Parts: sequence; C-alpha cells; structure tokens
Amino acid sequence: MNWKTKVVSTALALSVLIPTVALAADDTSTTSKLLTKGFGLHQRMDDTQRQAMKEQLLDLVDKYTPESAEEWKNALAEQEQLATQLKEKFQISDEVKEKIEAIRTQIKDGTL
Repeated sequence: MNWKTKVVSTALALSVLIPTVALAADDTSTTSKLLTKGFGLHQRMDDTQRQAMKEQLLDLVDKYTPESAEEWKNALAEQEQLATQLKEKFQISDEVKEKIEAIRTQIKDGTL
C-alpha cells in the first residue's frame, strides 16, 4: 500500500509539473525577445526620435485642440530646457572620474 501512495503522488506531481515547465520554457523565449527589443524596459530615444515624437504630438494638438497649441509649444520648449539643465548638472568632472578609477584599481588589487 505504501508503494501505491508513492506512485500516485509522483504521477500527480509530474502531471502538474510537466505542463508548467513547458509553458515556462515557451514564455522565457518570448520574454527575452521582448526585453531585447526594449519592451518592458524604458527605451532611450535619440534626438531624431525625440524630434519626431514632438512633431507628431504637435500635429495632434493642432488637429484636435488648436487653441492650446501655443501652450503645448511652450511646455515642450520648457521640457527641453529642463532636460538640458539636468544633463549639465549630472556631468561627472575629471577629478571624480579619477577618484572612481582609483577606487576600481584598489578593488582589483584587493587593497580595498
């Protein structure tokens, strides 16, 4: 009677496990394809993509709410200005880069 219980419990576990493993194998390939394309993660846009998006947005504004087009243009110009200021603020100086490199070499040497 003991061996029957083991066989039944093993068969039950396999009947649940096999479809789950097959589904997981299919799902990871799809997920990895999506992640390599940038889906599910924040995509960085280059200047041409950003400009195209801005023009498309302004076209939609002109089409549906032309009375607020000037507000949109001002908001987008302010956004661009703030993004430039943010980039300038987070520039790493040469002194800081040298300190970081010194720390990396100490870590590689094992002194830190």
